[in-house]
Amino acid sequence: MFGLNLFSLLSGALNRRFQNHSDETQLRRELLAHRRRELLYQHIPDVYAAQAAFGQRFDELLNLLISYDPGQLRKLAAESPYYPEMARTLLYQLAGIDTIEKMRELLRQETSLWFGQRIISAAELDMLTAALWQWHTT
Repeated sequence: MFGLNLFSLLSGALNRRFQNHSDETQLRRELLAHRRRELLYQHIPDVYAAQAAFGQRFDELLNLLISYDPGQLRKLAAESPYYPEMARTLLYQLAGIDTIEKMRELLRQETSLWFGQRIISAAELDMLTAALWQWHTT
């Protein structure tokens, strides 16, 4: 009985230790990703300036991103601060996009910067690219 309780306590302590380490690792990754985005986009105005500059186009792009949900946030997509930020960074980079291949690469880059490397499948990226290309060229 005592051996089983001791084993339970030790395994519980180890589980908490590994969970804390995992949480710390995830937090470090998120902080590094945030800092990387800050450095990459330091020349791009903030979300409020983008909303004012692009008006309805900003809202259209934001709704497109929410509907395709490349971050797979599901119910949280509409309230997420990531999609307005992603819309902001995309809008300021779309001027140089003149082919669907460049659009796909831009979306792949942006989704990995905002949501991690493997969050969106190739098929989902293709669907989002087609929708964004159609929106961009109309």
